[in-house]
Amino acid sequence: MFPSFYELINYLLGIELPVFKIVKTFGFIMASAFLVGAIVIIKEFKRLKNDGYLQPIKETFRKGFPADWGEYIGNGIFGFLIGYKLSLFILNFNDFFWRDPELYLFSADGYPLGGLIGAAIFIFWIYRKRKKEELPQPIVEQRNVWPHERVWDIITLAAFSGILGAKLFTWFEDWDGFMSDPLGHLVSLQGLTFYGGLICATAVLLTFAYFKKINLLRLMDVGGMAVMLSYGVGRLGCHFSGDGDWGDPNPHTLPDWLSWLPDWLWAFDYPGNVAKVGVRIPDCMGEYCFVLPNPVYPTPVWEFMMAVIIFGVLWSLRKRLVIYPGLLFAVYLVFNGIERFTIEMIRVNADYELFGMAFSQAQIIAMCLIGTGLILGTILYTYFKKNPIKPVFSASDVP
Repeated sequence: MFPSFYELINYLLGIELPVFKIVKTFGFIMASAFLVGAIVIIKEFKRLKNDGYLQPIKETFRKGFPADWGEYIGNGIFGFLIGYKLSLFILNFNDFFWRDPELYLFSADGYPLGGLIGAAIFIFWIYRKRKKEELPQPIVEQRNVWPHERVWDIITLAAFSGILGAKLFTWFEDWDGFMSDPLGHLVSLQGLTFYGGLICATAVLLTFAYFKKINLLRLMDVGGMAVMLSYGVGRLGCHFSGDGDWGDPNPHTLPDWLSWLPDWLWAFDYPGNVAKVGVRIPDCMGEYCFVLPNPVYPTPVWEFMMAVIIFGVLWSLRKRLVIYPGLLFAVYLVFNGIERFTIEMIRVNADYELFGMAFSQAQIIAMCLIGTGLILGTILYTYFKKNPIKPVFSASDVP
């Protein structure tokens, strides 16, 4: 496994570059997942715009004004944090680069003087930038803003609220573990509960869409497709880092009809996993020296493949269901719930008793999503069947 790019580069090239320990494989792939989601949202929002199913919103913009106190304070805080840590790296370069970069990056250590210098630089930068843009007569103007122009705001909000929600649900699942090491759980990207992230991100984004007057049902349709594909890509991060999000031990041998599959796609022991679970690997001197005693179902890879298939189905349906806003999201909820409920049958997770049967937290939420999707889909289909949606304009009609 490759907990960080250090292990990946060492595996591929046989070179040891400890500085790459700070580039976590899971974090990098998760960032890639958000990027993939952004591409899907932009592409689909632009299509809906061109087909006349979205409308722009007029917003007021200020141009030519000097920097205000909010910009000075924000840039000062950001500059202080950069200078505080950067000065630590520079003055301890050998230890940072060759020994333990993580220790420096994720500690509270730093130099206040470096932080003050960084704050001064960033404050001066925003002052000069606004000074160059300043006009004798500042302008307040209105212009149309389309939903696809807000995608990076949407992705940023989704990232922060999603990670926070995923962390909260994980802490609730393992409260004793969280209380034993709160700081470690806070800075770690391992152990993220997907449904916690989905629920919190959905709430935040719907609130954002309401205030920015983005069509909620269209955002849900587009967001469902993006989340499905992003989820699949994110699961690759779980697999390649070995974060413990794998399945139960697989006691079965590879069937003959699947003999063409590589063994690791059927059962895998996750050597060098970032979760540090299993038995110690003989003669291993690194930090990640554990391997599972029994091969398990590589569920993250299976979920990646299932997510890609579901995304393909949703993508193929998007034009046919465009006259039923929100229906594509309802279909997403059903597919998502079925996928997760099924995979949870062979995944390692804590169980809860419900109606005299044992279900994982994810399975309980998955059942709620399936039910919600079916009810929501029925309501939306019935309503828009009687009140058909038509394009309100051609995008070329709007400046």
